[in-house]
Amino acid sequence: MAEAAPPPLPPEIPEAVPARQGRLTLHLVWVLPLVAAAIGGWLALQAWLARGPEVVIRFQSAEGIEVGKTRIKYKNVDIGLVKRLELSADRSRVLVHAEIDRDAAAMLVDDTRFWVVRPRVAVGSISGLSTLLSGSYIGMDVGKSANERREFEGAEVPPVVTAGLPGRQYILRSEQLGSLDIGSPVYYRRIEVGHVVAYALDQDGQGITVQVFINAPTSATSPATCASGRPAGSTSRSTPPASRSTPSRSPPSSPAASPSRRRRPSRPGRRSRRTPCSSWPMTACWR
Repeated sequence: MAEAAPPPLPPEIPEAVPARQGRLTLHLVWVLPLVAAAIGGWLALQAWLARGPEVVIRFQSAEGIEVGKTRIKYKNVDIGLVKRLELSADRSRVLVHAEIDRDAAAMLVDDTRFWVVRPRVAVGSISGLSTLLSGSYIGMDVGKSANERREFEGAEVPPVVTAGLPGRQYILRSEQLGSLDIGSPVYYRRIEVGHVVAYALDQDGQGITVQVFINAPTSATSPATCASGRPAGSTSRSTPPASRSTPSRSPPSSPAASPSRRRRPSRPGRRSRRTPCSSWPMTACWR
């Protein structure tokens, strides 16, 4: 019996050769997260660079102030936002921490003032009605000092802001305040010309010192010219004032003369109807 033929040998298995690793390929799935992270980092850097200083304002209460909502405004322009509220160490005051815009950092000086703007009803005046819908905000008045400051004492009564307004301040002294209040108008010949900006009790307690601000004359009430454009103290050339002497009598007109041509005799002592500018009221000619 013939022997069976041996099975054929398998082909030679090639020897494994390690392949060299090339450059790392960046898959598309990783591109978007890296771009988002780069954009987020750039925005965070911009926010950190644009961040302004933080100030602390002390008030007696936090009525109308909300964290993240109450704005700080100067001339009705937003320049800051309230970030945090806390009580003082003795629990007698409220500390308002607010962040001011970087562009407004130069306004934080020694005599800068802050107060809460809310609806108020005073004697003869009503203020803050616009906050009924928009909410209360903290007003700011920039001082003139050159020294920087970061902690301030808030005013409980809104002051009368006169910065940038043409005019002068005067000091009045009286034995009692009467019905005056901050913002009370000052009249001259029944025309409002200023306001009360501050008052205080004298150190000896014997009187009251009142500070008032008087507005400067406007262009319509300049001392050089009046509303008519004529200089103060001048009269009209076309109709000069008549003298007090008795005018000469004109001869009687003939009966045949036309009635339309007859002239009425002028009355003795009659003057021109136009008043000299020097006697005009203050609204027309400021003195």
